[in-house]
Amino acid sequence: MMKKGKKKTLILGLAAAAAAGIVCMAGACRERSAFSAVREQEPEFILTYAENQPQDYPTTQAAYRFAQLVQEETRGRIRIKIFPDGALGSETEVLKQLRYGGIDFARLSVMSLGDEIPVLNVLQLPYLYRDSEHMWKVLDGDTGGGFLWRPLRIMA
Repeated sequence: MMKKGKKKTLILGLAAAAAAGIVCMAGACRERSAFSAVREQEPEFILTYAENQPQDYPTTQAAYRFAQLVQEETRGRIRIKIFPDGALGSETEVLKQLRYGGIDFARLSVMSLGDEIPVLNVLQLPYLYRDSEHMWKVLDGDTGGGFLWRPLRIMA
């Protein structure tokens, strides 16, 4: 059996916790994390990111992480909405929308970009690579770096 003083303290503690819960449910209680402050701010810019893969695919997950980092680093001023599953169209359609400003970001394959930037087609030549290790060595080396850092004019 509980002593009267302990029982009274327990009841007061439970009442205080319940009252705090009611206040929090009413919106007066806010999370104190840095990211919650980011979520509460109304963004100045909302940008779109087209992804043709499903939501749980690694490149789509990377897009979500990119959007999260942008939102955190800009303190909520910039928000990027991810549209997975080809929701904004095929890669060809997305490329056209990128050109006209309807979409702000997209991850596109070299194959889709080859029609617009013919020099990229060299990366897809048959029998160019001995195996996947050789392919990554080429793409991660000077040859791939030349394509990576070269200004690609797809907006012209």
